[in-house]
Amino acid sequence: MEATALKEEQIIEFATKADLLQIKTELVGKIDKLETRLDGKIDTAVARLEGKIDTEVQKSKADILKWMFIFWASQIGAVFALLKFFT
Repeated sequence: MEATALKEEQIIEFATKADLLQIKTELVGKIDKLETRLDGKIDTAVARLEGKIDTEVQKSKADILKWMFIFWASQIGAVFALLKFFT
């Protein structure tokens, strides 16, 4: 009789297909929620990084234009100085 009671106890602990389906449904729901949250966080981080990159590119372009102007202005000055010196 004790063996029968043990088997009944073990049977109670087994999960049924319905239990497993319920757990699967809950897990899928939790995974979907996490995926949605992560997608939102990733989109926010990407947008923030794109903004920073755009800002840095604009700063670099401004610096390049400034140095190009200084270079070409000094080259023109040097050419005029050489022309005035040799003529």
